[in-house]
Amino acid sequence: MYRTGRHTEAIALYTQALASLPDAHTIRSNRAAAYLASGDPGHALEDCEFIVRVGGAVTAKVWLRAGQARRLLGQHEGARAAFRAGLKSCAAGERELFEAELADTDFLEQTTREETDASQQANEAALTNFRQLLAALQAEAAGES
Repeated sequence: MYRTGRHTEAIALYTQALASLPDAHTIRSNRAAAYLASGDPGHALEDCEFIVRVGGAVTAKVWLRAGQARRLLGQHEGARAAFRAGLKSCAAGERELFEAELADTDFLEQTTREETDASQQANEAALTNFRQLLAALQAEAAGES
């Protein structure tokens, strides 16, 4: 189901399986991937955090999915922490993936910060213009009285 893009159906099947096997980390990790693919990073993160909290074998995939979910939720520092944990447990061939995810997170956070700063500056300029217009209108109204 997941590989064919039927994420909602995959989530339902993984959820059914977890009803019988609640500690099956692979099933929960796969459901997290389906949640991510369906645009639901909150539920993906819940599944990843459950795996980490319960313990056992936390795979690099779990850290990858947790990091991606946190980044989508705007939790950049948490995303970096997950990606760094994944770097510690990943195979040598996966290092580039985790390093790219860290770089993407840094870039996204910087871009978001710059957009927020620009938006804040635009809002301040609009407020200044409004105040000037209001003062001019008040002065004009006082002159007419």
